[in-house]
Amino acid sequence: MAVDALDLLPHPVLIADSDGHIEFANPVARSAFGTAVGRLLGDRPFRMAEVRTVGRGERIRVSHEGRAFDVSLAGLGGKRMLVSFFDVTDYVEKDITRSPKRSLNDLLDRKSFLARVHYAAARARSSGEILAVHFLDVDRFKLVNDTLGYAVGDRLLEKVAERIVAVCPPQTSIAHFASDEFAILQSRIAGAADAEGLAKRLVDVVGRTYVLDTQMVNVGLSVGIALSSPDAGSPDTLVRQADLALARAKRTGRGHFCFCEPSMMTEVAERRSMETDLRSALALKQLELHYQPQIDLAAGRTVGFEALLRWRHPLKGNISPALFIPLAEETKIIREIGDWVILTAAAEAARWPDPISVAVNVSPVQFQGKLVHTVASALQRSGLAPERFAIEITEGILLDESSDVLSILNQLKDLGVHVVIDDFGTGYSSLGYLRRFPFHKLKIDQSFIRSASDSRDCAMIVKAVAGLGKSLGIKTTAEGVETEMQLDYVRAEEVSEVQGYLTGRPMDAGSIGAFLAQEASRP
Repeated sequence: MAVDALDLLPHPVLIADSDGHIEFANPVARSAFGTAVGRLLGDRPFRMAEVRTVGRGERIRVSHEGRAFDVSLAGLGGKRMLVSFFDVTDYVEKDITRSPKRSLNDLLDRKSFLARVHYAAARARSSGEILAVHFLDVDRFKLVNDTLGYAVGDRLLEKVAERIVAVCPPQTSIAHFASDEFAILQSRIAGAADAEGLAKRLVDVVGRTYVLDTQMVNVGLSVGIALSSPDAGSPDTLVRQADLALARAKRTGRGHFCFCEPSMMTEVAERRSMETDLRSALALKQLELHYQPQIDLAAGRTVGFEALLRWRHPLKGNISPALFIPLAEETKIIREIGDWVILTAAAEAARWPDPISVAVNVSPVQFQGKLVHTVASALQRSGLAPERFAIEITEGILLDESSDVLSILNQLKDLGVHVVIDDFGTGYSSLGYLRRFPFHKLKIDQSFIRSASDSRDCAMIVKAVAGLGKSLGIKTTAEGVETEMQLDYVRAEEVSEVQGYLTGRPMDAGSIGAFLAQEASRP
């Protein structure tokens, strides 16, 4: 093909070899792409600056400075190819701004939505316009599926989609990602106020009651918003920011909207760094156990210790369990760490005087692993009597209605270990579980102990739990006892045991012998 003929073509054309090195660009290509092509003439790789692949159909779709192009490739023999660009900006603009259909299935999918975001971001860089990406999540949707069935859930999503479409102005692109997840792209907005206005309308309208056949359904909507800016990162970053903002909105209490803030990106980076460090903390022996004594009020003596996990980072110092335990659970690292805690606590307790016991907190994630096998192995290796080992669980574990939870608890009981409900009264478990499974002990959360003197409600909860334990023959432990007044109060309510800074602070394994010796020397 003669190069002179290519100069006359009305659309941009390049000639490149199979490695992407550009040999030729016609005048229209030079005009359309400017220095983005000029810098790459000769033997440079075919990576046009500011030109990004944003989707694939029959041809490659790229965008440059707010213009969209379909690109086709044709072989010229050997290793050379003809690269032709066709401006489809007007077509794409019409496609983006048209009002989506009301059917859930006719909303954009994830891939198409991300393509819109990439195109709009490329256009915004040259025009200076502002974009907003909204991520939406229907609150309590899982509850609808679980209680009313998937058919009702599907009809609810159709109604939610209709309300989202009705609220959004024509220039928005609306997507349905999966289940109860939606996304919206706002183009050419004046600023944050426009995005906030849309989010408020969405939360209000989508959160109103739905009538589905004979069922009345109430759900809410959480919205995360990310705004583009001249110094913003890639379109992918904009999408990630909206997702982070959605997570923050849901943590706020659901039925809320939230803008992405720079601190959220910092938190993500710090979280990623902590995850990397946590994965190696066990191998580097940065984790250790401290033990807090549990005192029998009637005998006035230590009857056991609770094992508490500590992380001593060589650079960051002591990292709070409140920070790293949730991360360990989310990433499933807690299974490996939990196994180490069980094995280590059993080995340490085997050195203590009989019958002093040790209690280990167990995460719900560990119930999905080989918890029973790990406990059995720890008892066998250490030689610790099973009745001197206790597993502490939260009420949240009991929310799982599957037979697996009770099966695991019964297997632990068959081993001879004790099972304790930690922070009793703060969760949502049914009292029926106290009848269905022989728990050894109920631990009263420290928040009730701390507030019992000022709050009648907290005082009544402490009294009720202590009475419940006594009537059922289940021991009770008051956590967080820090003052003599609190100690006198729980003793008067006939709580079985106490645990707190007043009666013993957490200590390392090497300090337990001296603590017990000092206690034995008291009259």
